[in-house]
Amino acid sequence: MAANVIVTISYPVKLAKVAAYQKLAEQFARAVNSSQEAVRVSIYASDEKANAFVEVYECTNNESFDTLEDSYDETTHDLIVALADCVEDRQVVRTLTKRI
Repeated sequence: MAANVIVTISYPVKLAKVAAYQKLAEQFARAVNSSQEAVRVSIYASDEKANAFVEVYECTNNESFDTLEDSYDETTHDLIVALADCVEDRQVVRTLTKRI
């Protein structure tokens, strides 16, 4: 899959929930990557802050990311709810489109 669009979502995780978050995030990434062809997700941790994480979605186009959530099964939706409980409120979303 050639990624023409990259979407990043950066956020801090509640310090008391970092370990739980990491387990859930691994399950989430595995679920998305095994069920999607137009989107690949990876989750990165900051080397500077123990609770800073970035989700990186590599997408074929903007629409593939926009419709991603519609394709989640019940288990993946449950993972998102559990992940949201671990994340602090501040999130930064960036969309980057391949131009060159």
